[in-house]
Amino acid sequence: MIGRKFNRWTVTGGPFKGAIHGRHWALRCDCGAEKVLRAGAFMTGQSQSCGCLQKEAAAITGRAAKTHGHSPRHFKDWSPAYRTWAALVRRIRDGGKNESSKRYVGVYLDPAWFSFEKFLADMGDKPTHDHSIDRIDNAKGYFKENCRWATAKEQARNRRSNLNFTLNGKTKCLLDWANEFGQPYPRVRKRLSLGWDVERALTTGV
Repeated sequence: MIGRKFNRWTVTGGPFKGAIHGRHWALRCDCGAEKVLRAGAFMTGQSQSCGCLQKEAAAITGRAAKTHGHSPRHFKDWSPAYRTWAALVRRIRDGGKNESSKRYVGVYLDPAWFSFEKFLADMGDKPTHDHSIDRIDNAKGYFKENCRWATAKEQARNRRSNLNFTLNGKTKCLLDWANEFGQPYPRVRKRLSLGWDVERALTTGV
């Protein structure tokens, strides 16, 4: 971690165990100012500088600099879009060190998306709390042309493991068949794994 750069911060020491919010690191801003911050603050871009960045922006525009407003000081107040972005960046950077990030090892992330502002400009705000970021082609990485906001059902239809079945001359994915027959999708998947044929799995009651 020491020597790595995050926006205007460069990590110079640590980690130190903070009283709250996990590990802290010593940082030096490009302007020379030094500070100790928790990892989540500078790694997600919540803190991008010691304050000099905002001052420079204000000097250029002639008015006080404004943030995107999605990442207030407290985590509980972060917007849904910012939470999604922060989690994605954290898992990509973690490199499989934690269980939740193992499936992200080797997955490409558009370098521009390490900036939340660019991510927001490309993806727009999160439509609802039921939506999450989804790759259109799961064999490819995270970038504007390959990502969308999608619900859990939409993502289920997009999984490479989701098989299509033909009944009565119609072909649908298993999730759509389960919905048509009023069967819970997990129940149908379980029945198929036990060797049931798809028609029996869909038409048999509890």
